[in-house]
Amino acid sequence: MALIAFTSDRLLANDIYITQSGNGLDLNITQDGENNSIGTPSTRASLDGANTDITIVQETDGASIGLSVDGNDTTMLVKQKCHNGSLCNSDAMDIDITGNNNSMELGQGYKITEASWLYDGVEHGGHNMALEINGANNDLRLSQRSQNNTSDHNMDVNIYSDGNDVHVMQEANQDKTLNLTINNDDNNVFVHQKKSNAHTATITLSGSYGTDLSLTQSSTSSAQSYSLTQNCQTIGGCSVSATQN
Repeated sequence: MALIAFTSDRLLANDIYITQSGNGLDLNITQDGENNSIGTPSTRASLDGANTDITIVQETDGASIGLSVDGNDTTMLVKQKCHNGSLCNSDAMDIDITGNNNSMELGQGYKITEASWLYDGVEHGGHNMALEINGANNDLRLSQRSQNNTSDHNMDVNIYSDGNDVHVMQEANQDKTLNLTINNDDNNVFVHQKKSNAHTATITLSGSYGTDLSLTQSSTSSAQSYSLTQNCQTIGGCSVSATQN
């Protein structure tokens, strides 16, 4: 059963609030307008059921998402892009998942790579991403990119489960801040912060075993810093590589 509510205003455009219960949902939403949102942090869109396939594309100046998903085998692709110059600056994602076997690609201003999204028409979205996952076996690719002098990149990721492959990229202009916590073992984590202004990463990886962390901070200006808290306890686990240049 799905309950979908659409509200609109000729000045503010679209709000979409969804409450879905049932397995096998295929959800595809595209918003292109002003001040769009799909749920909010206080009134979240809610999807309850296994085998959920979600595609959300927001190409607008007010994009925001507040979304909760409860169920195994979630596939999610979410894009936020600003193409209206100085009118943008407010892209935000607040997403939480409860369930195992999650495959997610979340991009603000894009780059992502491998299957590639790229795009940069001089992005002006304000990149803020909050992600929480409670469930094992997660394959995540998270990306923020902006070739302008007005928008920072902020990412807060918390994962409570085993078996994670996590790829984080923050690239191009302005400050980049990452807070990543993984409370479990068997992790493969790649973090890349690149180009101008300050880079800050705070990473917590618990044990037993696992870790495999590759961190690169590459800046043409300003400071680079990271803090790593790790509890692997070895036996075939650990391995940390950190590069600053």
